[in-house]
Amino acid sequence: MRTVGAVLIATVLGAGIATAFWHWSDTGKPSPRASLGNEEQPCIAPTSLPHTSSAPDVTRAISPGVHVHGDKADLSLTSVSALTAIQEIGRQAGFDVVPAADLPVQQVTLSIKDAALLDALQLLTSGYDSFVRLAADGRVNGLWIFSAGTTDLLEPLPPSEWVSSAELASHWSQLPTLAQKSHVLDSLVERLGENATGMLMDALSDENASLRLQALDSAVNHGVRLPFDRLSERLVTELDTTVRLRILDALFYPWRQQGVAPATLELALQPALSDPDTAVREHAAELLAELTSR
Repeated sequence: MRTVGAVLIATVLGAGIATAFWHWSDTGKPSPRASLGNEEQPCIAPTSLPHTSSAPDVTRAISPGVHVHGDKADLSLTSVSALTAIQEIGRQAGFDVVPAADLPVQQVTLSIKDAALLDALQLLTSGYDSFVRLAADGRVNGLWIFSAGTTDLLEPLPPSEWVSSAELASHWSQLPTLAQKSHVLDSLVERLGENATGMLMDALSDENASLRLQALDSAVNHGVRLPFDRLSERLVTELDTTVRLRILDALFYPWRQQGVAPATLELALQPALSDPDTAVREHAAELLAELTSR
């Protein structure tokens, strides 16, 4: 588990191989992420997810078997309902426990001392599918419990659909794969428009030609004008042929849509007419012809 900025992150506890992560924004709106093994996938919640207040407090009879101190728990349970013990932990630790209406009874016999609260909850929910919500400081502040297997209703949802623009912008360049970087960068450009110019220029300076190409694709597809002078310089210094081809488009289409003078565009495209690559020369000629035909 990890916490990024003020974002609230939660972990699914339960039996079986699959685990899941629930993400809450500052507004409290849930946007879960599910994973199998070590691969996380964002998800949407099943429609049956309860958003009610917690179940009533359990009787005092269970209290001697459950003692929460800080982020630790002592449990001494013999043939006790797992849900009853979980609810008592929630009562003592100050968080809501929300069980599904059709939750089956699970009896547990357990004796542990000074266990981390999350470890204790994981043991008690091992027969269920459970979602625990963590505050930014790591404290548990909510737990949802479902019958085992019912959370298979979760469906994949790209992180670009639920992560804030600020969080995406601060972390996109640290993503582990080119595909992830490219997808998130394009999502940011779609969201932010001209305000994503700085990120696009950073990507255009990346050592990976594919990421440079993605930056140009995003700029052209979303009509973002990259700095004209820097694009003109890049057209001359860029080593990758495919990237040079796309620089021509980034110079031409967004800027033409904004009404830049045809003479300015023609001057910027002229160096490409003497490019060492035939495809670049031909594309520059096509754009110039389009420029002069209107």
